[in-house]
Amino acid sequence: MEAVKVGKRGTIIVPSKLRKRYGIEEGTLVTAEAREDGVLIRPAVVLPVERYTPERKAEFLLSTATTEQDYQRARKEVKKLGVDPDTIPTGGLDKWTVCFSTPMFFSLRPTAPRRAFFNSGNLRM
Repeated sequence: MEAVKVGKRGTIIVPSKLRKRYGIEEGTLVTAEAREDGVLIRPAVVLPVERYTPERKAEFLLSTATTEQDYQRARKEVKKLGVDPDTIPTGGLDKWTVCFSTPMFFSLRPTAPRRAFFNSGNLRM
């Protein structure tokens, strides 16, 4: 433990060994938390936040639909956002990828707005 001096405006110089150990460099954000026995200073966790455009919201709505009915509902919501659902990029694929591991078990991975669903045991697009 090292003693440090508090400056005029409350500045504290963190010893270099501790700065290196915890990756604290000039400009690094830290948090100061009041504790019963003192103040805890530690590096802050900063997470980027995405602001969703109407197009990004539309992409999410369309790509998470799981049934044909759900997909049609998503298309209506996309239109309410003022976006044409047919203009949302599909990543070059135009249908779901169906992966069969055994005749009884399967998984569907969405790859585009068009949705596959099972009806009476038959795969339909």
